Amino acid sequence: MIFLDGVHVPASSLKLGKKPHRNDNRNLLLPNYLVAGHLPMVPTSWFEWRKRVKNPWGMHLNNTLGTCMIAGPANAEELFSACRPGSSGQIVVSDAQVLKEYESQGYIPGKPETDLGCDPLDVMKRWKSLGLFGLPPIEAFVSSSPGNLAHLRAGQYLLGVACMGFQMPITAQRQLDRGEPWDVVKTNTGDADKGSWGGHEVLGEGYQFGRGVDERYDCITWNQVQAMTPAFVEQYCDSCYFVLSPNWVHPDEQAANLFKHAELANDVQLLAS
Repeated sequence: MIFLDGVHVPASSLKLGKKPHRNDNRNLLLPNYLVAGHLPMVPTSWFEWRKRVKNPWGMHLNNTLGTCMIAGPANAEELFSACRPGSSGQIVVSDAQVLKEYESQGYIPGKPETDLGCDPLDVMKRWKSLGLFGLPPIEAFVSSSPGNLAHLRAGQYLLGVACMGFQMPITAQRQLDRGEPWDVVKTNTGDADKGSWGGHEVLGEGYQFGRGVDERYDCITWNQVQAMTPAFVEQYCDSCYFVLSPNWVHPDEQAANLFKHAELANDVQLLAS
């Protein structure tokens, strides 16, 4: 269930805002980065970085505007700053900063016809070339096969979070209102069809996986943690990006997963060559 200032917000009144996935053959691909024997062992039981985040995630205007593609990176930068060893503290991205980035994607305040959401690839490219929210640009972003759960787990462990796009079904609204995980359900009405609700971006940041547990994948969206079943991710996820951020790890430092920046950056540069 979604709450804002202690008041329940029906899922049907929330805004989405992710435009259809647009592929670019020049994108760096995560599978090329997952080289056996080179990467650290990925935890297979339970893993999450969000426990280090002390401040509320924030709605980031996504209850009134289609800012989900901006809210995801905002939450990512907040998490990066909370997790980086030696960090002076968690940053908080303001609504004004979110609005400024949304305006860069074509939104004009006071003109609702321009509230059209964002193209995932355009946001990733801006994040890399200019940076978002006045923070340093990311060094690179890599894409992964949507719905590939093994890559999702590995990418989150190495790079902190996953920027995940979904073609949301209307059935997810009812699950959200009941406080249930997003899951695949069968209906005769078309409510379970891909995109019947619309496109939405979330920030993947944790999972439960292993023998004797119910597998699930957690994301941050609309100021809360939302669980997803593996079937839901496989069925509805249509884009997935991971970023190498200087706020996750600075040069000469180690990331929260104890991998050194130079090792991560070198592999990313090898992919680009």
